[in-house]
Amino acid sequence: MAFFKKIPLKFPLLQDLKVYDRQLFKGDLLAGLTVGVVLIPQALAYAMLAGLPAIYGLYAAIFPLVIYALMGTSRQLSMGPAALLSLLIVAGVSQLAKPGSAEFIQWAMVLAFMVGLLQFLLGIFHLGFLVNFLSTPVISGFTSASALIIMTTQASSLMGVDLGPNHHFPVLIRNLFHSIQSVHGVTILVGGTTLAGLLMIRRVKRNLPGALFAILYGILITEAFHLDQQGLAVLGDIPRGLPIPILPLFSLKASMDLLPSVLSISLMGFVISIAVARAVPTQHRRERLVPDQELVAQGLANLTGSFFHGFPVAGSFARTAVNYQAGANTGVASIISAAMVLLTVLLLTPLFRTLPLAVLGAIIVVAVSDLFQWRAAWKLFKTDRRDLLMLTATFATTLFMGMETGIITGVVLSLSALIYSSSRPHYAVLGRLPSTTIYKNIDRFEEAEEEEGVLIIRPDARLYFGNQEYVREIIEKEVAARPETELIILDAVSISAMDSTAVEMMKSLQQDLLEEGIRMQMIGLIGPVRDILQRNGMESLVGSNQIYTRIHDVVLKFREETEGLPSPRSISIRPKVTRDPKAQTAIDD
Repeated sequence: MAFFKKIPLKFPLLQDLKVYDRQLFKGDLLAGLTVGVVLIPQALAYAMLAGLPAIYGLYAAIFPLVIYALMGTSRQLSMGPAALLSLLIVAGVSQLAKPGSAEFIQWAMVLAFMVGLLQFLLGIFHLGFLVNFLSTPVISGFTSASALIIMTTQASSLMGVDLGPNHHFPVLIRNLFHSIQSVHGVTILVGGTTLAGLLMIRRVKRNLPGALFAILYGILITEAFHLDQQGLAVLGDIPRGLPIPILPLFSLKASMDLLPSVLSISLMGFVISIAVARAVPTQHRRERLVPDQELVAQGLANLTGSFFHGFPVAGSFARTAVNYQAGANTGVASIISAAMVLLTVLLLTPLFRTLPLAVLGAIIVVAVSDLFQWRAAWKLFKTDRRDLLMLTATFATTLFMGMETGIITGVVLSLSALIYSSSRPHYAVLGRLPSTTIYKNIDRFEEAEEEEGVLIIRPDARLYFGNQEYVREIIEKEVAARPETELIILDAVSISAMDSTAVEMMKSLQQDLLEEGIRMQMIGLIGPVRDILQRNGMESLVGSNQIYTRIHDVVLKFREETEGLPSPRSISIRPKVTRDPKAQTAIDD
């Protein structure tokens, strides 16, 4: 029962409505109408990108928005169709059915149901922390490659050529090259002018609803010059009205085939939504993103959408930015946007009959251009080459081997980087600053002097089975470089935990050092680590009466015991010890 009381099933909007007033509604109304104007053309375009009839984008932009508005912990996040997820959808479902077919539509709904169910369960079982295992460089590499793939796929709409159903980048480029002689002049003209206009609007003022202007331009120019009769591809008839709610039909084998897509869409949808929500400045003190609640909200949004012919949705950076800048205060803004889409579905769909597909392609290209994060790569080139390598590897894998392979590669790289860094922690050999009792890293403070016969070393990590052997190796290496060592002082101030494997290593190391006539003393231990060592019979290493002793006091006691001197002698020339640069991190001392 205690577990179920902690289930993150809350409705933040209901709390907001308790203090709702006319001023808050004004901001929500303006933001909701503005986002609705942007959402309608994007929803149409992203449905086409996902391999679905355009109307399904509007279906996916109604009920999921309402559910998230009720349950999401971000007041400004705009949920709905997203370009990146659309490409993942068509890549996954096209293995089961031809894009645009009735079977494809059915499996897209099943995919939305499965994605929603998985996200909901992850939230219920408090597994939102799992997204932390996808590093920012990996996400940047994946989204940049995906943006390039998406823009390449739109060449078919912008040029009037058929690039085929395969969305692997090398295949797209090959098909584009072979189709270059069959491009359609009118299509290129409409697509090119639309693209130029959208880019000009973004340059003048990004807040303007460029996509709406593009749709109006496309419809007017098609009607005026009868371009649809000259070979320009248009949307055609779009059904009006809401579809009848249905339960997605499952097939065990096909569902298993969809499982990789379910995992990738669930993960990337949540990661994107959290990243977008965190990028928007918080307007309310009470507002705080709760990952588990976000998973529940997004999961229920996708589950609900699947019953109304929707496909998987996520947060949109562009629409969220518009929502915030237009003054959204609560989830009411998203409900107003959903109402605009609903009104369009019920009354306005016939207006889109002559909308050129080239216009939708141009809208997609401009919308996803921000996903290509070349600035992130350039920054990493100057600051962190290891993260740049992760970004590049994820980018290349996604581009040339497919999006799902790219996501798996990104997860593996993120985990590998985490394991590698934790298995080879930073450490420092300490020396005393002249005329002080302060001990600092000898590699960062050249004036620091090592104490004769004493090795002072500080491992900067928790000790566990993954790094215990490396820690032992660095201690033995530093001792070997100082044959005169009689005492090792292990500054444990940075050791936050120690497992049983590390404890056994410390026992073995202490015994081996004693056989060589070298004592080892740990100081600065936190309570839990000290308790672990004492429970394992290592009181001599801990020193019950030296728990809070300063390094300098241990050195003084050592001098008194061995030489009878009131103060330690210092050597001003430290041994030239070869250090492992890969194990070092930026640390001030």
